[in-house]
Amino acid sequence: MARMRFLPLFDNWASLVWYDKPARIRQLQGLSMEQLQREIRLHFPGRLGNVTPVAAGAFPLTRRHALQYAREGLALVGDAAHTIHPLAGQGVNLGYRDVDALLDVLGSARGHAENWASHQVLKRYQTRRMADNFIMQSGMDLFYAGFSNDLAPVRILRNIGLMAAERAGGLKRQALKYALGL
Repeated sequence: MARMRFLPLFDNWASLVWYDKPARIRQLQGLSMEQLQREIRLHFPGRLGNVTPVAAGAFPLTRRHALQYAREGLALVGDAAHTIHPLAGQGVNLGYRDVDALLDVLGSARGHAENWASHQVLKRYQTRRMADNFIMQSGMDLFYAGFSNDLAPVRILRNIGLMAAERAGGLKRQALKYALGL
């Protein structure tokens, strides 16, 4: 289950993001910087050269979904409105869709000489985005549960699902377009 991402920052600095099971993360948290350096060297490509950790932290992945996206003069977008498991990198795509919908709603309100900051106008954005975000969150939760579980019945269902998806043709294309925001 371990997934790691190396995110360059500036000069020779970077952030290492390490997703893993909670027990493994707790184990990593208990290591000294020297021990953590050894773990990084063991699990990360050698082409990076010598990686020297200077600080470590842990941030649990938690699903959150605001009950409301809009109030008078305020609209929540992206991670402020919803968080999603990073399994498929959909968080940023959902945020882009939120911004696109909000801009569309605000542009339409302006074109009709409406008060763009009114709750009535901003609630249109909420109506357009809330269900879509919930569906994507739930889908990613289902994928995570299905692919992080190695019980035989779950593995069998997962394989049947993958075979069905492979043969689904047009449905598969539609699902991919939806996931990509097209």
